[in-house]
Amino acid sequence: MTQKRILLVDDEPDLAQLLAYDLKKRGYAVILARDGEEGLAKAQAEKPDLIIFDIKMPKIDGYTFVKTLRKASALAGTPLIALTSYDMKDMFEIEGVKDYFLKAPKMDGLFEALARHLGTGGGTAA
Repeated sequence: MTQKRILLVDDEPDLAQLLAYDLKKRGYAVILARDGEEGLAKAQAEKPDLIIFDIKMPKIDGYTFVKTLRKASALAGTPLIALTSYDMKDMFEIEGVKDYFLKAPKMDGLFEALARHLGTGGGTAA
């Protein structure tokens, strides 16, 4: 089975590295981007299977990131999961984001959502 590729866009390097480590342990290939601008470029170049992104980022914020992705025909159907420090569920539903998770030390629900959206067994660590 081919590894599912996840683009992780977050400007908090420590969180991004920890999450990337957990994703790789679960069998996903991870592409990292430090801000929305780099995230858009990598999304267009890499065509990931799913994108996890932060809402509050430099250069291009998460809302603009989603709107721009949805206009790109090759990326319009890519599942999106938002990571945020803020509870803004209504905005994510309006934009068509599949799930959102509040940043927390333990995000088991995130891995379950990945498995659900990607059809993988990546819900638990190896």
